[in-house]
Amino acid sequence: MPRREPDHSFDLHGLTRNQAIRETHQHLRRIRAGGGRSLVEIVTGRGEHSPDGRPVIGPAVKEWLEGDGRHLVDVRDVQWGPGGGALLVQIGYQDEGD
Repeated sequence: MPRREPDHSFDLHGLTRNQAIRETHQHLRRIRAGGGRSLVEIVTGRGEHSPDGRPVIGPAVKEWLEGDGRHLVDVRDVQWGPGGGALLVQIGYQDEGD
């Protein structure tokens, strides 16, 4: 995915795993309803406040995006953003000329 500024961004800090997946689905459905394609930054955190200091939300959301989310919200690509505390998600079809 080429580097560019996200078209949309939302933050999942403070949510449980299941709440984060539900919120991600709802946010991406609304964004996708606008048509076209979008680069979305999903701020998940790096897990520094988790009991064992390991991320929970990010890996769970990434797994959902690469599974059910791929079809439900037209996910094209998912990558960790710089620093590992966010996901960069491409949704929608790319134009032929891109």
